[in-house]
Amino acid sequence: MSKDNERLDEQFVQLALAINEHLPDYVDSYFGPGEWAQEARQAGKFPLSDLTHRVGELAANISSANEWDAQRKIFLNAKSAPCK
Repeated sequence: MSKDNERLDEQFVQLALAINEHLPDYVDSYFGPGEWAQEARQAGKFPLSDLTHRVGELAANISSANEWDAQRKIFLNAKSAPCK
């Protein structure tokens, strides 16, 4: 997996941790790097407009990821699509 795709994975997890600050237990279990969870707690609640922007950017980046199989793209796009 390329560095770009690894970065998308990181962004997805970090976004979920940021959402967890607004919706406790959104992330039901986390086994990733401890510093990511700590950074999310220290940052606190981002404005919802910022989170919405980050979700949109991530969804666009996932759509254009070349190395991922179609099933993974569909899953991640559905999970990162902004709510309407």
